[in-house]
Amino acid sequence: MAAKKGRVRKVQLAALDKNSRSGRKRATQGEDILFQQAENHRQSLTWWWPKLRNALRKATTVDDVVLAWRDAGRHDGEHGFVPLTVLAPRILSVLQEPRFWDKKEVTQIRHLADSVAASTGSARRSRDLVGRGRALAERRSATHIKTAEPVWAIECSCGYRGHSKQMACPKCGAEIPLTLLTP
Repeated sequence: MAAKKGRVRKVQLAALDKNSRSGRKRATQGEDILFQQAENHRQSLTWWWPKLRNALRKATTVDDVVLAWRDAGRHDGEHGFVPLTVLAPRILSVLQEPRFWDKKEVTQIRHLADSVAASTGSARRSRDLVGRGRALAERRSATHIKTAEPVWAIECSCGYRGHSKQMACPKCGAEIPLTLLTP
């Protein structure tokens, strides 16, 4: 019995070691997906916001939100939105936030889209996850290749054999003639 307990203990510790890694946390794929979902919602809301805005401003119940949505010509699950039975309570809670209507229209749309991107959890958690995905996307777009140089395998008359540097021999500087580069 003692041997079995020891083995179980080692397996549990090994499982802990896999999950508790030090260093920078990796971004989850879910954050990327939520960011894309929020961007889809933002584009869709930008299109429909003029029709939705006034009715949503007056909404005090979940039924008012559903009615405003349908009066604007929208349907359940249209354009990737979760059905209104799930989404309407969250939309209402976001609309009732103290300073929501004080913001600019573009900010209202982005705030609402980020809040409803995740179908589970709170609206605040959804905005946090979308923010992480947005930051990750910005970091990815910020990295780019600054310079590139063609590298050729060369054999030079000075005796150098290897890769070229800036289209020339790195040892003596002899340039690669264009006649050798064209087929």
